Amino acid sequence: MYNAGLIKSIDSLNLQFTTSSEVAAIHSTYLVVDCGGEAVDLTVRKLLSNDRIAEKTERSGDYCGNTYVDDES
Repeated sequence: MYNAGLIKSIDSLNLQFTTSSEVAAIHSTYLVVDCGGEAVDLTVRKLLSNDRIAEKTERSGDYCGNTYVDDES
């Protein structure tokens, strides 16, 4: 993220990597980025007060996973 210019400092508080259990502890809205072999999927989720998870947005993604990184076609 820093090398891509999306955050100004490598110690930025605007980007945090966390586990789902840490997110559950703070009852927060969070972005899930699932970088798989063929696709990258994005979704925004919110933890509800009854320990359920709600999706705030439709899932969005494209075929740009790690198998396509070196693809020259």
